Amino acid sequence: LKELYRVLKKRGLLHISFPNRFYPYDDHAQLPLTPWLSYKGADLLTIVCRKRSLKYYSDLHFYSYRKFKKIIDDSQAKFSIIMTSNKTSFIKNSVIKLINRFNIHHTIFSQNISVILEKI
Repeated sequence: LKELYRVLKKRGLLHISFPNRFYPYDDHAQLPLTPWLSYKGADLLTIVCRKRSLKYYSDLHFYSYRKFKKIIDDSQAKFSIIMTSNKTSFIKNSVIKLINRFNIHHTIFSQNISVILEKI
């Protein structure tokens, strides 16, 4: 993040997308439950299912929105999160409002999380 912060102009935008830690299916290995496992467990599952070679998952990073936000907040690079999803439909907005009442971020149901950051 420090290098991204360094090369961006003031008020510059940065788009980051990453696999959701809580989504039960991983497109990389095309296996269920791998994001919920430890790196070693996911590596073992991919080897048993003959999808990938050993040490594949040690290079992937699955974050939840809250974990990513904590990384941003704890970093020395100062970014503000300006968008996390495209909230367009009435039904989607209603569901998001409902789950937000339970202090659950709406990205928990997304396969991938996309965020747009702005350099402060």
